[in-house]
Amino acid sequence: MVDPVIDVKSGRYIATGTDGQGNKMAAIMGKATAEEHIKNGNAKKGSGW
Repeated sequence: MVDPVIDVKSGRYIATGTDGQGNKMAAIMGKATAEEHIKNGNAKKGSGW
């Protein structure tokens, strides 16, 4: 996923971004995984935090 942004909606952590060809992607993950990606600089915080 390229340039993912993690939003919190209804208690769920959802990463949205694009793949290498420009197609939109989304992934639902747990809180620990989301915080780890943000801490490592792999993703940015979005809305809902």
